[in-house]
Amino acid sequence: METEIEIKFLFSADFEQELFNTIKSQQVISTKEQLLHNVYFDTSDRSLRKMDMGLRVRSCDNRSVQTIKTSGRVIGGLHQRPEYNEPIEGGRPELARFNSKIWPDECDIKALENELVPIFSTDFTRQTWLLEMSEATLIEVAYDRGFIEAKQDKKDICEIELELIKGDEKQLFILAEQIALLPQVRLSNVSKAQRGYMLGDQTEFVVKPLLESPLLPSMSIAQALMTNIQHGLRHIQYHENCYLESYQDAALNELVVGIKFVHQNLSLFKDHSPMLLKAPWIEGLHWLARSFSWLETPL
Repeated sequence: METEIEIKFLFSADFEQELFNTIKSQQVISTKEQLLHNVYFDTSDRSLRKMDMGLRVRSCDNRSVQTIKTSGRVIGGLHQRPEYNEPIEGGRPELARFNSKIWPDECDIKALENELVPIFSTDFTRQTWLLEMSEATLIEVAYDRGFIEAKQDKKDICEIELELIKGDEKQLFILAEQIALLPQVRLSNVSKAQRGYMLGDQTEFVVKPLLESPLLPSMSIAQALMTNIQHGLRHIQYHENCYLESYQDAALNELVVGIKFVHQNLSLFKDHSPMLLKAPWIEGLHWLARSFSWLETPL
């Protein structure tokens, strides 16, 4: 079992030369290019999705590997998800090859395997660079260009992924700050798999009200603050995606609701976490709120 720690960005291929220049300014150990074909499987009633799992078979260089990604967490564009990989023959999943501990006790693996059908596929060229950073840290940068296909519908893929191979997690954010300065780049909390499921199920982002934060009585003040900030950030990014697909003002209104929610929590908890208010991203939050001051949003 491996746990991926990576930061994902959506990007525009119009500015890939700027990306290449940024990467070349680092200490590059190696680079390679691959053509990846991936097929994602589930049952017709989405049994794996209900278990918060994603299953794919990846083919590359005449080899096939099946991967299960289990529930993890996404904060902003930082993705942390345990994954299990097993080599297989052919393009059909063999669930018994995975560690049996990943499955719920009542799960009938053989019956589940028999019900699996392809839901969507992704085909893209992946160019990767292995970078050596400070603190004996290795980071892989992947630049993916291609498409997602489901039921004759297609969506483009143009993404940058930064994955921590080993070392100091802080170095991942140092590199991410440089990538974030590129034109037409933005953090992504939506995976290729989520986009593929939406394409296959013909669903889209719709405007949603801000729900109650999932606080628990057992949480400390610090835990409650972080839970609320993550809750607000998810609401912001969800409606950013919603607006960029539909251009509805209602999506922008909800985006601002998320910004206000985060801002209110910073004010509410300021006496308990005074150092947080000195974080460099706070001014960015204020700037973002001012940028949408022309919108009429609910209190």
